[in-house]
Amino acid sequence: MKLIEQQLALYEEEYKKFMGTNQFPKYELQFKEVSLNVADNYGFDSVAFAAYQTQTNKHTLVVSTNLKLSKHVVFHEFTHIYDSYRCVKGDKVRYAGLSALQNIMHHK
Repeated sequence: MKLIEQQLALYEEEYKKFMGTNQFPKYELQFKEVSLNVADNYGFDSVAFAAYQTQTNKHTLVVSTNLKLSKHVVFHEFTHIYDSYRCVKGDKVRYAGLSALQNIMHHK
């Protein structure tokens, strides 16, 4: 897990440079294993995903421990975190709007 944390720290620095910012919100890091059973039952499982809790204004990044994390996947999840940080700031209506927009963009 330490190697994953180190890799994420490097990706975070690269992401900040890419976005032209010195700031990035703090997030809780959680680990999970990608499961074939989950994929069979739901049709997919995620290598990584970001979540935002409007009640607490906290971000969570969940990453796989049994599949390689590619930089583009991590940047994608960092973008969810960064967008919420910049645009939502605890506002449930804004978060709903941002989530809807992100879903539309994913399916284009």
